[in-house]
Amino acid sequence: MKITAENDLCISVDLTSADMQRLDITYEALDYSNIETRRVLWTLLDEARRVAGTNISLSDRLIIETVPKEKGGCRITFTSVPDEKGGRLQWRNHTRQMLIEFDSAEDLLCFCEKVPVGCLGTDASLYENDGHYRAITCPPAENRERLEAMAEEFGADLSDASPIRIAQTREYWQLVSDRFSDILQKYRQ
Repeated sequence: MKITAENDLCISVDLTSADMQRLDITYEALDYSNIETRRVLWTLLDEARRVAGTNISLSDRLIIETVPKEKGGCRITFTSVPDEKGGRLQWRNHTRQMLIEFDSAEDLLCFCEKVPVGCLGTDASLYENDGHYRAITCPPAENRERLEAMAEEFGADLSDASPIRIAQTREYWQLVSDRFSDILQKYRQ
């Protein structure tokens, strides 16, 4: 974990994938409405304030931004914005999960042949239901546009659909692999 005091009002915390494992959280699971996410964020903020020696006021408006890193882990930035009203929190997650559906194993294999290794990110999972396949991934921001185009070429990008569809996939579809990126890498060798 690397803590950087950007200035008196901003602290950045860079987490490696090992740090994320130690904290028992994944980038995809970071959701401020989840109590476990809040516990991790407030623990990190407390540690960052102590290490960096800054006095970010928790009574000011607090902006929390998260950005995934290409090799796992993420950067979390806490910014205090003095505000006469105070007490407001703003949560910014700079990427969102993608849900890609393939009508057949053939379409999935065509996608696997063309998608660059690493484009999916590190926490991609693959599900199957009645001969259809769905990949859930949180790609690095720089790969998102390319992945969206490839998803439309070989399947359907359902990312703009309700987040409920991702939850339904996890609940009702059969998990093929929670390490789809590893399978893709082996497939390409």
